[in-house]
Amino acid sequence: MRKIKRIGLSFIIILVASLLLFFVFRNQLLKLFIENQIRTRLHCSAEIENLQWHPRKVEVSHVEITDGDNTLTLARAEVHFAFPSLLRPEISQLKLTQLYCDIVNVEKLRNQYQGLFASSAVPKPQGGFLLSSAMRLVLNNVRLAVAGKNNFRADINFSVDAMLEKGFLRIEDVSVGNANIRWNKIEVSNVTLRKDDHSSYALTIPSLVIDGKEMGKLSLPLKIEKNQITFPRSKNPWIGAQAYTEGVVIYNPGGPFCLDLFFDGLSMEKVVKIAGKEDEVSCAGEFRGDFKTCIERPGVWNVKGALGNKGDGYINIKKTMSGAFLEKYLDQASSNALIDNLKNYEYNSGTIEVDTNADDISVTLSFDSQRAGKRNFVVTFHDIIERGQ
Repeated sequence: MRKIKRIGLSFIIILVASLLLFFVFRNQLLKLFIENQIRTRLHCSAEIENLQWHPRKVEVSHVEITDGDNTLTLARAEVHFAFPSLLRPEISQLKLTQLYCDIVNVEKLRNQYQGLFASSAVPKPQGGFLLSSAMRLVLNNVRLAVAGKNNFRADINFSVDAMLEKGFLRIEDVSVGNANIRWNKIEVSNVTLRKDDHSSYALTIPSLVIDGKEMGKLSLPLKIEKNQITFPRSKNPWIGAQAYTEGVVIYNPGGPFCLDLFFDGLSMEKVVKIAGKEDEVSCAGEFRGDFKTCIERPGVWNVKGALGNKGDGYINIKKTMSGAFLEKYLDQASSNALIDNLKNYEYNSGTIEVDTNADDISVTLSFDSQRAGKRNFVVTFHDIIERGQ
């Protein structure tokens, strides 16, 4: 009997001592655990200078994570917890301050992310398990620098205050300051986004340069609502002297990202100029219609749309284009047919329809001319989505 009492007393002493040691060294233990998880799951080196574990909050400061190519530094993070049940804490608020992401290898980062959530040992971030049904997300002074293929480079500074409610993102406030984006021969500089009132914003793009040609300034009003951003009808001098655009961006956490745009007064001459093909194509005419593109997941997207002209127009595809863009995606016969049918062609009405099938884009052209007759054919650009990545 005494032996049992001694064993029980020893167990209690060991338990109390263990709990005491855990309480004293909880910050260091959690810090080591997080660094080890990052190294194991993401194959990155991780350094956390300071971590404080409070009953309902974890504070982290001066974090650096790198995989040799991509680097993330963070000045401060706060993770707040709610306890709907004693054994199942949920993240109720995530606040990140002075976050800097320098991404130079997008493919490597994508593989790390996919590998992280493909593991059965890592729980998916679903409402009611790790994340609260209404989690607040606060990002203060974030800088995102990304470099990729086709001379792509983006440097964006932004702040966001949002609520994630049952899988839907409601943005309370967002601001962008001096964003710069370059892709191939396109360069956008000093983009800003500022809030006007409760849900209305002003997007200002002071400069758009395409192949060395300045397209001018563009200002667009925006309305940011739950899981969507709407563009009210407004003038767009980039696509025509009397052109208007309106549209909506729909985004869902874990779901597709879709952009739906409507054009009125879209100038084909402006489109050719934006594409930098003035020496190979000449055309005139104004169209109206809409286009919708959705990104289902990284590397998988589709485009669908239709345009109809508002009056007479003109198209002339010169032979030199056959050796450049068209032969990259079309066979020789299709390339020659397109050029021959649209050489010095004046039309009175016409439609252009675009659709995607896997990595191919199909363009249906239907024109009617009182003088030159009809032109109806379908052009399929093979593997254009894959090659454009």
